Order: sequence, then structure tokens, then C-alpha cells
Amino acid sequence: MSYLINLAIVCIGRLLDNLSTLYGTPTLKLESNPFMRKIGWKGHMPLEILLCVVFAFNFYASLFVFIISALAAAGNFAQAWETRTFGEQQVYEAKKQWVRRAEPRTIYSSYILHGIIMVVIGLVIIYLAQSVAMYVVGLALISYALVSTIYQLMAIRKLRKVKWRKLQPCLIYHSGSDTPYYSRHLPYFGS
Repeated sequence: MSYLINLAIVCIGRLLDNLSTLYGTPTLKLESNPFMRKIGWKGHMPLEILLCVVFAFNFYASLFVFIISALAAAGNFAQAWETRTFGEQQVYEAKKQWVRRAEPRTIYSSYILHGIIMVVIGLVIIYLAQSVAMYVVGLALISYALVSTIYQLMAIRKLRKVKWRKLQPCLIYHSGSDTPYYSRHLPYFGS
């Protein structure tokens, strides 16, 4: 019975992450996980099933996966409005331009500071933990912060290396409208 409960915990977490990814970047154009981007949806699903089956053997492992997956889903849903409004390709093109225009130090320090703050919160939770479950929550938060920061920095680096003919103004067209929206600002597309 406990295996089924653990399996439900892991599956709910992974389902949240996958549904939020599908909602925000159905073609995986904006996916920050390079492995996921490379193998695609069809290659990813057997790994998801294996992950759920294996991590369900231990409650704390299933809790760990659930927390990381829920954090990823929250980040995905927070960014999904961009692609749902403007489309994946246009958001990708806009981000390329924003990243090319921004000072690299500003971009990298923003993501690194975000990761550091999340790690500190995780460390405080671990320090104050009165139970193994709270320790796992803190550890999951730290793990998510480290992995998501690394993935975001890799994504920024990739966007900065894209070959450009000429830097163009960043025009985004609103769905159902021929009127362009001009943006000069680098948005927060966090972890």
C-alpha cells in the first residue's frame, strides 16, 4: 500500500512538470533542460515511467522528486503566458534579442543570485528540520536551485552564441493582431 502512495506522489509531481512544460513549450523550443530538448517527448516518456517506478520504492525519494517537479511546474506556469500569447518561436526570437542586448554580467548575476537565495532557504530548512521529511524538502529545494540555475545559464549561453546577421528591434505580434509590440526589456524567465 505504501508503494502505491509513493507512486502517486511521484506521478503527480512528474505529471505537473510535464503538463506545465507541454502547456508552456509544446515543441520544447524553450525547454531549459538540454537532455529533454534533445530526446523530445517520445523519448522522454519511457524515462518518466521508469523514474516513477524506481522512486516510488521510498517515501523520501518520492517526496524529493515531487518537490523538485512541483517547483519546476510552478516556474513553467509562470512563464507560459509568454508563449500562449505570442507563440514559442516569437518568444524564442525575442529572448535571443534580449539576451544579445543585455550585459552578460547582469544576466548571469541575476540567475546566480536567484539560485543562491534558493540554496540559502533550503539550508535554513535543513538546519531547522525536526524530521527527515523537512530535511528532504530542504535538500530538494537546494537541488532544484542548483540544477535550474545551471540549466538557465546554459540556455543563456546558447542564446548568446546564436549567429546573427543584424540585430533587429524586438517585435512581438499579439495573437489575432497585426499590431507589433516592441520590447526593450529582458524579462525574468526564471527557473
